[in-house]
Amino acid sequence: MLVVAALTFDIWWQVLAPSAAFLLLHAVEGNFLTPAIIGRRLTLNPIFVFATVLFWGWLWGVPGALLAVPILAVFKILCDATPQLRTIGALIGDSFPGPACIFPPTRTACIGSAPVTYLRPRN
Repeated sequence: MLVVAALTFDIWWQVLAPSAAFLLLHAVEGNFLTPAIIGRRLTLNPIFVFATVLFWGWLWGVPGALLAVPILAVFKILCDATPQLRTIGALIGDSFPGPACIFPPTRTACIGSAPVTYLRPRN
């Protein structure tokens, strides 16, 4: 980008302006917008994040460590979308309801704002 700007403009500040604008917009988006939007909807338990980074880093090295959190986030989204796996999704998330809320007498539990029905273990 800097080379194209240097070939297009003659004044030094016009050469640096496109790169500076890109860096500014990228910094605002990466540090403020995306975490604010994603953070409200997707919360992950820090212990699971740490364990996931350790596991995928051990398995695949640096690429695995970089992909660990997105893999965990996708797994949590899939668990939240599947009724039988919502307990695992709540455990991976930062809002696990606890054992008293998993198997209440009414066989429903609340995760977030939607009631979720769980199967009672057989005696």
